[in-house]
Amino acid sequence: PMIDVMLVLLCIFMVVTPALVNGVVAVPPQAENLKPHPEQPTDHTLAIDLNGAYYLDKQPIALARLGAALSLLYPAGSEDRVLYVRAHRELVYGGVAAALDIARESGVAVVGLVSESRQP
Repeated sequence: PMIDVMLVLLCIFMVVTPALVNGVVAVPPQAENLKPHPEQPTDHTLAIDLNGAYYLDKQPIALARLGAALSLLYPAGSEDRVLYVRAHRELVYGGVAAALDIARESGVAVVGLVSESRQP
């Protein structure tokens, strides 16, 4: 009888253990850009092209002047305003990281990264 109980417990653990390890199979939703950006007139867009040139609200801007321009657009206490960053897909991440660092140092509290809509 002891061996029968052990075999039943072994079978139960063999069936239950893989379900505990794998968990629930869930497929995350596809990301889609449903709204145009910026959504509010007080939000601004920083674009970076493949060559690393910066454009603030579609106007070319030098990297040296970017911090001062962002400080004027995002004064202290503007925590609900968003800076949208749109970068070329083949741009080296260092160019995006440099822009994010300058934005953080200039007082931008919320940064949103803009992507292209996925085609069905």
